[in-house]
Parts: sequence; structure tokens; C-alpha cells
Amino acid sequence: MIKILHTSDLHIGKRLYQADLYPEQSRFFQWLTAYIRENQINVLLISGDVFDVANPSSESRRVYFELLRELMMLRCKVIIAGGNHDSPAVLEAPRELLKYLDIHVVGGLPD
Repeated sequence: MIKILHTSDLHIGKRLYQADLYPEQSRFFQWLTAYIRENQINVLLISGDVFDVANPSSESRRVYFELLRELMMLRCKVIIAGGNHDSPAVLEAPRELLKYLDIHVVGGLPD
């Protein structure tokens, strides 16, 4: 049996009244990875709005890659589709490298 977990709208880098939400996002990602581990999820589908802005900060990208590293260590296949807040070019830039880690990215609609 294959177990698939779907989530969306991570909005990494979101600010609320000038306060960043990295601590809250970090706690969510810790919960998410624990849930995947405990429930032996095979596939995580992230559909849309990985980042809050098209050109995310280096801190946002660091948080994103830390999440991907944790997911990779769980041997969970990851499929990421960009949303209206995401830049296809930003999401797809590391696509070839991520593919080797069983992380598949589709930043936007193909031509």
C-alpha cells in the first residue's frame, strides 16, 4: 500500500506585522517530518506556494533545503508543484540535483 500525504501553501518566509514566522514554520516542519516517519508516508505532495514571494531570501531558501534534507533522510518521495507566489525559475533551479534525491519539482506549466 502506498501512503500519500498532501499539503500546500507553506509560504516559507511569510511575515506577519513585520515579524517573520520562521519559528512557527520550523515547528510545523518538525511536526510534518515526525508525522511522515510515524505513519510511514511514502509520498509527500506539496502543491503550490512553497515560498511567500517569488524571490525568496537566503534564509527562506535555507529553511526550504533543510526541510528537503529531512524528508530525504526519511526516504519519502517528494513532489513539489509551484504556485502563484512561487517563481518557476527559483523552484526549478536545483531540479536536476533534487531529482537524484527523489525530490521532483515542477515550478510551472511547461511551454
